[in-house]
Formats: sequence, C-alpha cells, structure tokens
Amino acid sequence: MGRKGGAAKRREEDPTATRVRRRALALVADAERLLDVGDGPLDAQAIHALRVLCKRLRAVWQLLTPICGRAVTREPERVLRDAARALAGRLEAHVARRTIERLARRHARDDEERAALARLEDLVAERWPAATAEPALAEPLRVAFAAQRTALEDLPPEFTDAELGAGLLRSYARAREQGRRAALLREAAAWHRCRRWAKYELYQLELVVGAHPEQRRIEGLGRLGESLGRFNDVCTLRD
Repeated sequence: MGRKGGAAKRREEDPTATRVRRRALALVADAERLLDVGDGPLDAQAIHALRVLCKRLRAVWQLLTPICGRAVTREPERVLRDAARALAGRLEAHVARRTIERLARRHARDDEERAALARLEDLVAERWPAATAEPALAEPLRVAFAAQRTALEDLPPEFTDAELGAGLLRSYARAREQGRRAALLREAAAWHRCRRWAKYELYQLELVVGAHPEQRRIEGLGRLGESLGRFNDVCTLRD
C-alpha cells in the first residue's frame, strides 16, 4: 500500500469522534476556500455550495446535541441558519430558471406548454436579478465560519460511538415523524421539514461511517432528498 493509501487507512481507523471532528473541520475549510474571493462577488455555484455546507454543519450540531446539550449546540447552529438565510434570496432566480428548464425538458408535451414555460422564464428574469452576492456579504460569512472552527475545536476531546448513535437515532426519529406529518397534512412546508431532517441523517451518516459503509440507507436518503428538493423547487416557483 502506498504512503497516501496507508495514511487514508489510518485516518479511517481513527476513533469515530476524531473522524467526525476532522470531517467537520474539513467542511469549514471548504467554506473558507469558497469565500476566498477577494473583492469579487460570489456566483450562483459558490452560493449553492455554501448553503449546502451550512446544512452539513448544522447536521453536525444536531448530531452532537444529545452529547453536548442544546445550550452548547444552539448558538453555532443559529449562526449557520442565519448565514444560509442571508444567501437564500440570492438563489431565487437560479433555482427558478433551473426548475423551468427541468419542467420544459421532462414534462412539456406541446408547443403551447413550452411557450407558457418560456413566458414564465421571462417573468422570472424580470422579477429577480441574476444569482450573485455582493463582495460585502463575504466578510460576515468568513466571521461565521471562523466561529464554527472555534466551536468545533472547543468540543470535548472524546465521545463514544453510543453517544453518536443517539444523535443519529434522534435525526432518524425526527425525519420519520416529519414524514408522517407531511403525508397527513400534504403541505409544502411540512415536506420541507421532513427533507431537512432526512438530510441531517444523511449528512450525519456520511460523517460517522468508515471507508466502506453499508450504502443502502445512504443511497435511499440521497434519493429522498433529491425528490423532495425538486418538489420544493416547484412549490417555490408556484409561489
């Protein structure tokens, strides 16, 4: 085995707590690289990637809530929530156009429907500017992610696999509960809450598992998240 392969194997054999902390800090590093734009704006791809990183890091804090307590995890998660909200409006045009393109490609059956979708795309362009974020937004985001690094480094040095399992089970139970509520209520907001907790469970599994995890649940949660994401995009476009 080569030197890199041996190092990777040793990292996967680290205690689970060490691996979770290392992977969470790697998410912060990814965000900091995306924010290293100098005086330039953040484009749509960077905004989307930063919002995903916010969700992944929120999943970390949800995973650690049974271990550290909500008093410890509430504030860093709130910072991430606010950061994601600051970026959300910048993606409206991008998401709407992507949804229209998907509808036209997969579901438009005749010229009349395609013309209606083209007109809708024109309305979107009139209402929302292109998805970019001004340079001034990058600095508070840098501060937010620097705070994440500090909070992660201040965590207790050790926690057990059983404690991490409790965090995973909590997310599974929340996703299941929200899925049942959504099936009864049939409301977009309820499905959005179900998607959030299913994503938390998915991201937590990806943090916790070793190099060769059992993939069935991870793949299933990924497909569920994609389906509910497309549904949410259609609901946003309808609104």
